[in-house]
Amino acid sequence: MQCALAMKLVVLALAAASVNAVLLRGTPEAGVGTMAEYGHLLPYNPDGMPESVMKTRCTNFVNHLLEKSAYSAGLVGDVMPKCAWSKKECSALKKDLMTRLAKKDKSLVQTSNPMGPEPKFVTEGGLDDSVYGWCDVMYNMMRQKSIDKKVKKQEAAIAAKKKLKDAAMATAKKLAEEVAAANAAEKKKLAADEKAAEAKKAADKKAAAKKAVEDKKAAEAKEELMEEKAEEEKEDEEVKKASQSAEDDEKESEAAEADQKQKAADAKVKESAEKKKEKAKLVEHAEDEEDAAVEAKSADEEAKEAAAEAEKEAETQDGDEKVQKKKDEADNEEKAEDTTEKTEKDD
Repeated sequence: MQCALAMKLVVLALAAASVNAVLLRGTPEAGVGTMAEYGHLLPYNPDGMPESVMKTRCTNFVNHLLEKSAYSAGLVGDVMPKCAWSKKECSALKKDLMTRLAKKDKSLVQTSNPMGPEPKFVTEGGLDDSVYGWCDVMYNMMRQKSIDKKVKKQEAAIAAKKKLKDAAMATAKKLAEEVAAANAAEKKKLAADEKAAEAKKAADKKAAAKKAVEDKKAAEAKEELMEEKAEEEKEDEEVKKASQSAEDDEKESEAAEADQKQKAADAKVKESAEKKKEKAKLVEHAEDEEDAAVEAKSADEEAKEAAAEAEKEAETQDGDEKVQKKKDEADNEEKAEDTTEKTEKDD
């Protein structure tokens, strides 16, 4: 846009320079006037000949016509050469000559020797020297034709310069209008750009304020979520500690119960052993050794049964502890997964 505007300004400057040059050169109408006004004051030399030479040649030409027509006025028009001027000019020139030749007495009788240096015409009713005035008419017509030609040339030059001036002025005016339009368009574009920039600035400011509010709300929400998460983790920790404490209490209770059962089993075994000893003593004093052996065997079986029962209870207790431990581990893993999913959703 700037480059195009600069080019138009350069063209406008060149057009203005050409217009100024035309104006400085001036017009032919200024100063001394036009050729039509002062052309008759200028010297005229037809075909480069002085006026006297031209008229001498014209006189010889008239004499030649008279000789060819045998000095007959009616025949002069027939022997005249073809005229190269316009029909109107040729007719006027021929009419002037024939008028000069036409007299009351048509005779062209010469009174002196025709071989003399100058023809002598009959002075009464014949020709006289006024016939050569036709050469003045021809000279004046030639001079007027030359002036008219120069006038036309000058008028053509004036018209060409006026046309050039008008074209230059029109071009300058058009370029000035284009430059003005370009300047107006540039100003309009700058105003639109400034308006758009201001609108963008206001929109950016509004968006920044809105984003700041949203960021503040998001930060507050995140902080609240972190607090809630911390409280949940704290509650989970407390629940876990309570559960661990309960498990520890339960394990201690189970261990105490197992000790009691073991002590009871040991007591039964001891009691069974004492009974066995008592029975053995009784066997020694019993009359029937077979009955003593049966009783001893029965005591041994009871002791074994008691020991097996104690071992079975201990194994059952260990299995319950393992099952509970696995169950606790599964619960802890499930809680950890739930906490992780919740944290990811919050983020």
